[in-house]
Amino acid sequence: MKKNEKNQEEKMLELKVTRELLDAKTKSGDDMYGYVLRENIVVNGREREIRVDFAAKDIGGYDMLDIIFMTGDEAFLSVREEHMTDDVTKEVTTYMVYEIWNEDEDGIPYVYKVKPMRESDKAKLNVILQKRALAYEKFQAAEAALTPEAPEQTGKKQ
Repeated sequence: MKKNEKNQEEKMLELKVTRELLDAKTKSGDDMYGYVLRENIVVNGREREIRVDFAAKDIGGYDMLDIIFMTGDEAFLSVREEHMTDDVTKEVTTYMVYEIWNEDEDGIPYVYKVKPMRESDKAKLNVILQKRALAYEKFQAAEAALTPEAPEQTGKKQ
């Protein structure tokens, strides 16, 4: 039963990106792909699909994304905050890092940093992350309510 709970917990935190074939071709005639996170959210009882588009940080990154998606039709998105300190002013800058990743059959991870294509994509991703965090908090609270408390230790051997 614990394993099923963990799988449910992992699914709540998991963000999946899919690769979608675009109607455009490269100069060499190869197919072009878009990298998309799709999520249904409910606001005031109304459901809506949110689409967040990602782009490679540079042209060579699309080759890496092709390699990542050789492992399957979906890949994972990791989002984390990082900090950088200016050597001169000691000012700390905080920024977000977005990585698409997957593992091959040998367990080797393939990871590439991407960026949301537009400011609106950043805003939509922020909504998705907030909804996921709230759902996760509710899940943890419900799980804690179902978990029996450990009996108090009296110091006596039984």
